Amino acid sequence: SILIDQLLALSESDSRTIIERTEAVSCNTLCGMAISQSGVAEDRNHHFEFKTELSDGEIITTNATYASRALCQLLENAQKFSPNGGTIKLSCEWQDNRLLLTVENTVTTPIPEAEAEHIFEPFVQLDDFHQGVGVGLSVSRNVIRRLGGDIALDTSCNDNVRFVLALPR
Repeated sequence: SILIDQLLALSESDSRTIIERTEAVSCNTLCGMAISQSGVAEDRNHHFEFKTELSDGEIITTNATYASRALCQLLENAQKFSPNGGTIKLSCEWQDNRLLLTVENTVTTPIPEAEAEHIFEPFVQLDDFHQGVGVGLSVSRNVIRRLGGDIALDTSCNDNVRFVLALPR
């Protein structure tokens, strides 16, 4: 049933329909939703850090359900691909009128720069050792783009894996 859910999400994500951004939500609330959904804060196998200098009054207009689900996917991937005892960091900041949500995690094998775009294609997995069908990043990127933002792999991060999710204010 997890596979079916992922395939349904993939077929829905194929849509080019703009997702309405009508909810005013604090950046910290958005992060809190994703942290809660992913269970990363309770994960005893990893050290989790959430860093923000934003106040609860700093608001973004978006679709909180879709945006938090995409961020949750990045946090779940970080849990899946970090070794036991590894660190997962979530940070958020404003830059050029965009909210940047950064998920960074320790890894045993960094993602090669040549794969930076390839990993966002449906059914792509760089190794066979982890569960999943390889649609999470593809679905998440499509959803965030339909919200007017983007998700990218930060290839300047050599030792860890760092994804940056950007949403318009």
